[in-house]
Amino acid sequence: MKSTEPQIRQYMGCGYLPALAANVPVQAWDGSSLGRMSSPDERDDKRRIIHPVCPGYACGLPEVIEASHARLFFDKGELSQFCDGKTATPMLRDAITILECEASRVMDWSYKNPVKT
Repeated sequence: MKSTEPQIRQYMGCGYLPALAANVPVQAWDGSSLGRMSSPDERDDKRRIIHPVCPGYACGLPEVIEASHARLFFDKGELSQFCDGKTATPMLRDAITILECEASRVMDWSYKNPVKT
């Protein structure tokens, strides 16, 4: 981020900066350089891909990091240990479920689109 000008970062959908004006399109990285195909729910009524915020910003959010850590404990059947012996909240369980589903989508995509060497 330090080597990229703020205006360019805004154009790329950086969540750490104020959004651009409503009529300026955001060009967040969408994985297309890796051959990623967007799903229909990622498109607007004109079939343009909707990516209002850079994926890197979302991955660094505290709640995403917490869900990621909790998922490691959940995977081992130790979620209550992560929650200091208490029952996990419904929000944490939902976050783990979402993270697990998205991880499955990434794995599915990577199997279908292997890196060509």
